[in-house]
Amino acid sequence: MTMPRPTGRKGGRGPWPMVAALLALVLLAGLGSRLLQQRQQKQVEARKAVPLLPRQVSALGRIEPRGGISQVSVPSSLSNDRVREILVKEGQQVRKGQPLAVLESIDTLESSVLKSEAEIRVAESKLAAQDSVIARYKADLGQASAEARRAEQLFAAGATSANRVEKLQADESSAKAQLAEAIATKATLVEDLRSSRASLDKDKT
Repeated sequence: MTMPRPTGRKGGRGPWPMVAALLALVLLAGLGSRLLQQRQQKQVEARKAVPLLPRQVSALGRIEPRGGISQVSVPSSLSNDRVREILVKEGQQVRKGQPLAVLESIDTLESSVLKSEAEIRVAESKLAAQDSVIARYKADLGQASAEARRAEQLFAAGATSANRVEKLQADESSAKAQLAEAIATKATLVEDLRSSRASLDKDKT
């Protein structure tokens, strides 16, 4: 007689409920991890979408142009003068020698420039005339020296008197003195011309 095989424990359901519970936990864990990743990705994208505001930096200092600051000033004689007109605008580039402003004393300065230019012309004329005077005195000195040397030779030969020799020697000394005075006068005229030109440059600045 054949005995029937046992089908399981009496009154039990087997291991399937436990397996189903484990599978459910695994699915929930995976779903939760997926949701967490999506949430973190949305937060990252939201931060990227928000523009970054520039940082505000506070500091003490002074801003200067790359080429440095050019100091503009007037002569000390015009330090109390007033500006009549400004010829350039703020931030405008200028070149060397370009007028920047017109002072109230422009009329006086222009008169001073005209005066200095006239003085220069007079000094140049006097200097040219003095060169002619010096040339004439040099010629006179050469002739006086030649006559004095000839008289000395004649006196040595007994052909002329001592008075004539002394007179010609005195004429030579006088010619030397005149030439020296003319050269000194020229030096004074040169200095006057240099001073007039310096005054003109100052008035034009």
